Amino acid sequence: MVVVEVEAGNDLIDSGVMHSTRELRAMLGGQKFRAFANGEQRGHINWSKSMMTGFTGVFSRLGVQPGDTVLLSFSPGDGDMIAELATV
Repeated sequence: MVVVEVEAGNDLIDSGVMHSTRELRAMLGGQKFRAFANGEQRGHINWSKSMMTGFTGVFSRLGVQPGDTVLLSFSPGDGDMIAELATV
């Protein structure tokens, strides 16, 4: 499991795009994720070069506001990858 803590800013919330570090890309690059919040599937997160995309809908459903801290937990699921999101 890979866990990342992110402070949500206006750009991340509005664009749904998160730039990643080289280390994160090495661990998760190229994977597609089913995104869950509160135990329910809320969307999908994908890669586009060095960026992760698809956060807008998930953040909207979680009610994420600028300055909120979001915990992203990435792990294998049943045949695919899972991203569990929660506000801290």
